[in-house]
Amino acid sequence: MLALSAALLLAGCTGPATTPTPSATSSPSASASASPSPSSTEFMPEFVSLDFKDESDAIWTEVTNTDVTIDVYAWQDYALAAQTYLREADLGSMAEEEWNGELIIDFPVNSESFEYLTDKSAEVYQAATPCGPHEAIVVNPLMFQANEATIMPMLVHEGVHFITHSACFQPGPQWITEGFAEMITAEVLPEVADEDATALRKFLRDCPIPTTLPPDSGINCGSAFDGTVLAKVAVETILEELGREKGIAALQAAASTTEPDPADIEQWTTWYVETLESAKNQS
Repeated sequence: MLALSAALLLAGCTGPATTPTPSATSSPSASASASPSPSSTEFMPEFVSLDFKDESDAIWTEVTNTDVTIDVYAWQDYALAAQTYLREADLGSMAEEEWNGELIIDFPVNSESFEYLTDKSAEVYQAATPCGPHEAIVVNPLMFQANEATIMPMLVHEGVHFITHSACFQPGPQWITEGFAEMITAEVLPEVADEDATALRKFLRDCPIPTTLPPDSGINCGSAFDGTVLAKVAVETILEELGREKGIAALQAAASTTEPDPADIEQWTTWYVETLESAKNQS
């Protein structure tokens, strides 16, 4: 999941989106049908679910509100680009099964539906990929008209969660899955690596160096985005020390249990703090 930034709130609520011109092969079929009104007062989320598979196949799989405006051609281009980046990424053992190239994206029509589907605050998160029978990248409505520079990192980051089903092998430490997703995003999108490096320098300038691995419930100093960057630093440090293949396997095992090996946690903490101290000295 990704936290909203002030820039996103501005871009999402004011200026028009910058969207790519549809390619000649982008010709999604679109069929809409409204779901029946609920018979009780129980809240029913309203969302559009799009299944992006390839250049000629973007299927409207579910529509619960036909009034929502979504540029399906632009989002198809975004999804296809994200698929390309994700195919090139080295996900290692975090992806237990072969990915079929599909991305399913849900577009809630309002913040209440987003929060119902994700159990996340619409004021904080750009998107989330919860575990469930209908697993999908759920996009905050504020993102519908965001620009490409904001949307692409979100789709790649959440795409990692979607491919690895990371929400389904919680409740291990959340910093592992968040840090892994951010690391992959930074590896395939250089602009994200630059943004993360800038955020880390600012954090180390303004905040004390943590003495423990990133917590799951936010950080005492800095922003929610800083927490994601710190998680990325922890994951990268462990992979550098153990080697990528062995490190990914160790992190996956730790993410799948509520009680990771205390010896591993102690060693990882030492490496993580040393990395942050080194980065602070060099900044």
